[in-house]
Amino acid sequence: MSVMTEVSTPQKILELINTLTRTDQQWIMRQLSQSLGQAVVAPLPAQTSLEETLELYLDDQCSLGRAAELAGVTRWEIIDMLKTRNISIPVYSRRRAPQIDELAERLERVGVL
Repeated sequence: MSVMTEVSTPQKILELINTLTRTDQQWIMRQLSQSLGQAVVAPLPAQTSLEETLELYLDDQCSLGRAAELAGVTRWEIIDMLKTRNISIPVYSRRRAPQIDELAERLERVGVL
């Protein structure tokens, strides 16, 4: 077992964090946020790969639409990627179940569904 004898300064901690993967950095940000009891929000990058975008979306760092913008793809392509990975997409609505059923029936009658 090794023992760390070097004194950790905030600067050294930041240098260490910069060597980590983006996923690990996000995990640290969430842990800091929880332990400090306040929101620590990291800015989103200007552009990401599709894999990074999916991670951001699944970590609730951005919306589905914003994820598509970051990856430079359409929202439908993000939805297709999630479907191929069997990841469900939550849908929030003010409508009650009978209203949604009625709407689905109407859309089926006109051939949309």
